[in-house]
Amino acid sequence: MLVIMFFKNIIMTFKNPELLKKLLNAKEQQTEHKPTIKLIGLMFADGFIIAGLNFRFRWITPPQWLSWPASAVFLLAYLFYAEVLRENTYLSRTVEMQENQKVIYTCLVRIVRHPMYSVTLILFLSMPLVLGSVVSFVIFLRTSLLYTQ
Repeated sequence: MLVIMFFKNIIMTFKNPELLKKLLNAKEQQTEHKPTIKLIGLMFADGFIIAGLNFRFRWITPPQWLSWPASAVFLLAYLFYAEVLRENTYLSRTVEMQENQKVIYTCLVRIVRHPMYSVTLILFLSMPLVLGSVVSFVIFLRTSLLYTQ
């Protein structure tokens, strides 16, 4: 995941540096959302820590073959993520009006109302299966439920 994010950021540095800067510097302005965002971050980190502990102590592990299709879903979701970034240069984590902003009707928006959220949910749910942790999957599932609120 870090390798993919690293190369995505390098490509965005040359293709769309304004969008990269906006995505990296996004700060939540509404104070009522800050506790939820902190909780999501904590659960996200916990999901990876638990996945490592699950691997070490072999708590509950899914069948080994499941990591291959989960990896394919993860990579496909990241391709969709890249397509959303390419198609919609007005993306923002917070709601804001931007100069010369246009409504996007192409790409995944034709199929899904909020493609970035949908792709993020798929990434959240495929990561623990790639790592082979059912316990971590439950944590990421709960994180996804918070993420959609």
